[in-house]
Amino acid sequence: MKPIYYFFISSTVVLMGCNPQNKSSENQKAETEVSQKIITFADFKKIKGVDNVQEVPFQLFTKLDSVRFFVSPNKEAAHFKTAYNKLDNYYGFEEFDDFYSIHYSINNTISNSIEAFVLKSEFTTSFDLTLKGINLYEIRSSTLKKSQDFKNKSFSKYGTITEVSEQEFKAASTNKIDEALVKNPQVKLKDNNWIYTENSKETVITQHENVSTEDGTLSNEYIGQSPSLHLEVFKENPAETTTDVYYSFYNVKPTAGFSLFTGGYPHILPGKNWISPHSSW
Repeated sequence: MKPIYYFFISSTVVLMGCNPQNKSSENQKAETEVSQKIITFADFKKIKGVDNVQEVPFQLFTKLDSVRFFVSPNKEAAHFKTAYNKLDNYYGFEEFDDFYSIHYSINNTISNSIEAFVLKSEFTTSFDLTLKGINLYEIRSSTLKKSQDFKNKSFSKYGTITEVSEQEFKAASTNKIDEALVKNPQVKLKDNNWIYTENSKETVITQHENVSTEDGTLSNEYIGQSPSLHLEVFKENPAETTTDVYYSFYNVKPTAGFSLFTGGYPHILPGKNWISPHSSW
């Protein structure tokens, strides 16, 4: 009988692991490359500018000489620093954890507007402003009654300013001379048309989208009714961004028909049947 030999074969398994330090360095390098990316206003989302400040939820202000614009509400997002201009408007629309979203018109040109995100730590909202330590007679510039006062920046030569309580302001606001436009529940959107319904009868007022005009294609956005004029008001939104913003007024009785338009948001004085268009450019 042949002897049986037992062989034990040992093997060494070598595990090759990645150096976590190298991986960390690569991540840091990538993050550095992202943060160092040079961006301009062209990298921000284009939007239609604000033509009616009454539709702006809040405004933002700062005492800094420069502020940062981010492309998204993230501190790691691409951003750049720009000089703060007191003559520019920083319209706030949404609030995030550390950011506000703003609508900003480059060089005060409504047709060249963007959405940007700014840090809460760099701005103060209009509803958080205080008059403590503020001289109410100081204004940023004066061009009233053909008199310019850019040096003194004082309102004293034009009139007086009196601070009132919140209760007094609310009481005075009820006596404002212009009327508010109110939504008419009888005006509804149906099959791409704005419809006025009364006693089950439907009347087409105007088309909603893809309205073809000599100036291009536009859409009509319903704003509300003027109670004094008994007219329905629509805002014309051009397909291409433009500084020309119009508001159209329509009759609905006895039949629907165009009545008039304004070149800016309409302020209506019911006592005189006057309409004063307001624009922010």
